[in-house]
Amino acid sequence: MPLDSTKIIFSADNAIFYGNSLFVPADTKAEKYKIRVALREDNKMFEEFEMYVKLNEDPPLKTEGEIMAEMKANKKKKNKM
Repeated sequence: MPLDSTKIIFSADNAIFYGNSLFVPADTKAEKYKIRVALREDNKMFEEFEMYVKLNEDPPLKTEGEIMAEMKANKKKKNKM
């Protein structure tokens, strides 16, 4: 059985589902959301759980040059041992 919005109903506290995607407010302070998933054919068949939301932004990715420099430095350290 496919797990999409044609067969199951998604709902959440203080957030909105569009299809299978959960949209939370941009200015959210909530660390977690209560999610409810139920079968469309039988609402008595459901599951509820809490989903934590990542609040911190990812650090910037390293450049190719930074990665290559690290690899060279690690190789030199390994060869010294």
